[in-house]
This record gives sequence, C-alpha cells and structure tokens, in this order.
Amino acid sequence: MTYTIEISHRARKSIMRLPRDVRERMETAIDELASNPWPDGCTKLKGRENEWRIVVRKDYRVQYAVIDERLLIFVIDVGPRGSMYKKR
Repeated sequence: MTYTIEISHRARKSIMRLPRDVRERMETAIDELASNPWPDGCTKLKGRENEWRIVVRKDYRVQYAVIDERLLIFVIDVGPRGSMYKKR
C-alpha cells in the first residue's frame, strides 16, 4: 500500500533553503515515507493527533501527519531541530 505525499507551502520553502546535500537527503527521506509512513526511528509528537517526526542527518527534522483514511502523508514542516516544535 503506497501513500500519496503532499508537502505544505511552508515545508516546500524550507526545503528549498537547505544546503544541497541536506536537501537531497531530505527529499529522499520524504519519498520513502510513501511506502513506509512509520520508519525506524520515527517519533509520535505529544499533544498532536496523527503527527510524527523523523530525523534526517542528525539535526534536521521532518514533521508530518499520516491520514490513513485517504492514504496521505502531509509534510507539515521541515527544518533544524531547534525551530521545529514551536506552536503555530
């Protein structure tokens, strides 16, 4: 079962600002979510329904939501670890 991936405008802009090597690893990690939405090392975010995060290159994070009813992965935000979890 393969999920569809949608990337928010905010996450897309953040990805484009990353250095090339980080951006390539980030894009690969996001693409892999389509076949496995809960890879090894993913963490459920406390206080947020259906939201998860994965670590890419030690200090970068991908925050995403899994919507099983629609087989959808929605990438909410991407960025360095310190700025990822602030309430919006």
